[in-house]
Order: sequence, then C-alpha cells, then structure tokens
Amino acid sequence: MEREELAAILQGYEYLLVERQLAQQIDLLVPSDVRVSDAVIYDPRSGTEIHSHQQVQVEILNRFSLDEIESVELSGKRIVLVNDQSIVVSTDLKQCLERPRFSYLKFEEGPGIFVGGEI
Repeated sequence: MEREELAAILQGYEYLLVERQLAQQIDLLVPSDVRVSDAVIYDPRSGTEIHSHQQVQVEILNRFSLDEIESVELSGKRIVLVNDQSIVVSTDLKQCLERPRFSYLKFEEGPGIFVGGEI
C-alpha cells in the first residue's frame, strides 16, 4: 500500500485518521473539541509502517446521537461526532477548511458534514 493509495480521511466506528496537515489544522482551529495524536498504519502486504496520518479524537462532550444533533450549538468553530461515526462541522469551521490545500474535502448540505473518500 503506497501513501498515495490512502484517502486523506480514514473513518470508521469510533476512529478518525486524518492526513497530517489537515489534522494539525483542525487541532489549531478547534483545540478544545479534539485531541490529535500520531497514528501508524501498518501495511501487512509489504510489512511497512505508514506515518502519513494522525488520529483525531473528538472529545466526549462533543459526541451526540442523531436525535440530539438538531439541538447542538454549532456557532463559531465546532466539530462534533454523531453516532460515533459521522463528523459534523460548523459553518465557520467549514469556511476555514475550504482552502486550496484542503481542496479534497467534500461537504454536504446542512451544518457541514465532511467526508473523506477517493479524491
């Protein structure tokens, strides 16, 4: 697995791995909402470790169920986790992340759910 084969955002149940530059930007913009730490992705085919991503953990106080999301305060720069798998960002944070170096981010209608995938 080459670094180029990895999506910028790797998301699963209760985990979010984000390419290093984006993770650092998120940490800079919303340090009270997240905890960023180094991550190692192991490629069993080649036996190599890939250090291109960091784990972004959304703080417990910013985790909500789908039923609760409509009542969540999303003013200012905010990032929250819905149902332990969907990332929701406020409009202000979305605008900060819509920069040329993060042009691969895709936002859906609404408060700004960003999605990683094949870019």
